[in-house]
Amino acid sequence: MSAEERLLVEKARNGDKGAFEALYFQNRDFVLRTAARYGVFGADAEDVLQETFFYLIKKLPTLKLEAKLSTLLYVVAKNAAIDKKRGQRQADCEDEPVEPQTRESGDAKIDARRLLEKLDPLHREIIELRFMEEMALEEIAQTLGLPLGTVKSRLHNALEKLREKAGKNFFAALLFFS
Repeated sequence: MSAEERLLVEKARNGDKGAFEALYFQNRDFVLRTAARYGVFGADAEDVLQETFFYLIKKLPTLKLEAKLSTLLYVVAKNAAIDKKRGQRQADCEDEPVEPQTRESGDAKIDARRLLEKLDPLHREIIELRFMEEMALEEIAQTLGLPLGTVKSRLHNALEKLREKAGKNFFAALLFFS
């Protein structure tokens, strides 16, 4: 955690609304992207955002952060998004249509979302955290509560599976994620 983030958390813990607002705006897009990764969009994603920061407000007085705040927010947002998705299935609602993200690469058109959807959830999560959120391996380990060796192994396996699925477009797919 950076010194600036640590100071903001401490000020927010002591009731400084401006500090909490700064933390909110620094992490808002990250939480919304996390919700989107789990298929939660629009107003439902805003609900996930609200639930995530409400959780933070409740936990601030006793919160002891060893890692970056985004590590905690990722876990809370992920769980809230999964719960929201579960509720949508139970209500038998349809998701909003989402255009797949694509990038032209020579003659090949790379559909990153479809490539990621072909990976199992454990491998997809590692790829997204490493390349889309640009987290360090140690931070991913803290976020997911896994040993660093497990994260490295899963990342290696995820890249191998991505290479198999992307075929000759593997490097173009990697460029899309970075």
